[in-house]
Amino acid sequence: MEPLQNHACPLCGAANRCAVAAAGSFAVDCWCASVSISAAALARVPEPLRGKACLCAACATGIGAESEPKRAALSDNPPP
Repeated sequence: MEPLQNHACPLCGAANRCAVAAAGSFAVDCWCASVSISAAALARVPEPLRGKACLCAACATGIGAESEPKRAALSDNPPP
């Protein structure tokens, strides 16, 4: 089995910097092996991409696209 060549984060579209996808081999280490991945971010990955696309570091740690809906909601409802 070979890793899929998915280089974009499924949440924000930024480069995910996945070393495995870049190398085309599971024999390399990736940044994601040394961080805690946000459960909320994993839950937001679209079903067809689960287990097939890697998150970027910002989304994986909860500081990226995961907060986008909150910002959008705030801009839709400006304070009185």
